[in-house]
Amino acid sequence: MAEEELQRKYMELQTKEYQLQKINEQLTNILHHIRELKVVEDTLNEVEKTKEGTEILVPLGSGIFAKADLKDNKKLNISVGSKVNIVKSIGETKDLVSKQIKNMGDLALEVEHNMHEVSKDMQNIQQELLNSMPEVEKN
Repeated sequence: MAEEELQRKYMELQTKEYQLQKINEQLTNILHHIRELKVVEDTLNEVEKTKEGTEILVPLGSGIFAKADLKDNKKLNISVGSKVNIVKSIGETKDLVSKQIKNMGDLALEVEHNMHEVSKDMQNIQQELLNSMPEVEKN
């Protein structure tokens, strides 16, 4: 293999390594989002079981909570963007979260497949590079 071809293969290998790193980051983010959605799912189940009028802690962010009384355990306000909220029942909300978990799971499988394909490409390039190296003479 000519030196120019070796350099091209090496650059291709570096590009694949970068792609693999980015795909891995994407998969990590997807799995993190799935874990967050499962926490939401568990929380919805707890809210559904909680009696109206029960004092609860409402997260405000960054580990800060406010005490509040649960006024309605049947309906929830759901943000749909641009400061617009819609009202959904607990059941509808649980269905929505379940669909999101399934969609994210499907996406994770797709990303894992892409990761596998890039890894295979890298192995092929590495093998080509190894095959192109001159054999070491035995003394």
